[in-house]
Amino acid sequence: MSDEVKTGHKKVKTSFKKNDWVFCEFKLQQIEKVKNGRVVEVGDGHFCTSSWSMNDRCFPLNKTVKCISDTFAFWHDKLFQEGNRDLNFPNIQNWLVEKWCEVCNVKDNKEALRAGISELEDFAKRILSSCEEQRAIEVAGVKVFGRK
Repeated sequence: MSDEVKTGHKKVKTSFKKNDWVFCEFKLQQIEKVKNGRVVEVGDGHFCTSSWSMNDRCFPLNKTVKCISDTFAFWHDKLFQEGNRDLNFPNIQNWLVEKWCEVCNVKDNKEALRAGISELEDFAKRILSSCEEQRAIEVAGVKVFGRK
């Protein structure tokens, strides 16, 4: 089923069908449901995610998208493991997914690809650095924030 779907990122040509494997939000997922050319549900065997249209967040399997996804998953996991519990994780997750989609959409442009990955790394490093600075705050010799 081939259809052009208008998305928040750009118009993308899709031809996904049920049971196709894709990267969705930088995770390997299988398409569970398609309606009128729109991917409406994906799953990884443990969890399912659904939306009116996920076409803008689904990319076919290829090595470049896999490498991009692995890089985003690495920084995602690092932020969740090493960041502060009080971080705004929903907004951070949204930023990561938006940036991942942007980078996947320019995967064939090496310069734009490098720039997107660099922006991701800068974003994550700045958050982690801010968390470290916050953990170092002391009042009357008492560390105000725990280690993690």
